[in-house]
Amino acid sequence: KLGTMVPFQMRILLGTLPAYLKKYTIALEKLYSVLATVHKILHNLESGKSEDGSLIELSVRDREISKQVWSSREARVQHAIINVALMSKNYVLAIEIFQKLIEKNPSINQKRALQSALGRVFLQMGDIMNAEKCFSKSKQLKRSKTGTLSSVLLI
Repeated sequence: KLGTMVPFQMRILLGTLPAYLKKYTIALEKLYSVLATVHKILHNLESGKSEDGSLIELSVRDREISKQVWSSREARVQHAIINVALMSKNYVLAIEIFQKLIEKNPSINQKRALQSALGRVFLQMGDIMNAEKCFSKSKQLKRSKTGTLSSVLLI
């Protein structure tokens, strides 16, 4: 199998480390570089190519597994960007990425957790009204999930 021997999490760590030295711009540049690579790989997979862009035939199952792996990696990089944005008090960037993650994520549990985390970001900013909106959305998602579970149990 082709590829690098560097674990993906190491790339995220190397991108995040400058933030701990208060070099937030460098950290964000490195993380966005990793994110661009992930987007390129996802684009290659969507257009019927392998991860590296070659025309190697992948089975449907392998392609789907690869898409899941790289989508998960995309989310991990976005979480790292959110963390650096919050460290640098760049709340606008953090909120923007949270909203993208919420829109893209199909899991109700993850949407609920992301809404709650977004509410905490609004609290850090002092925006109580938007924080309450996020917390109520999170609560609604929890209710809708438990509502579907109870209806399944009744059947």
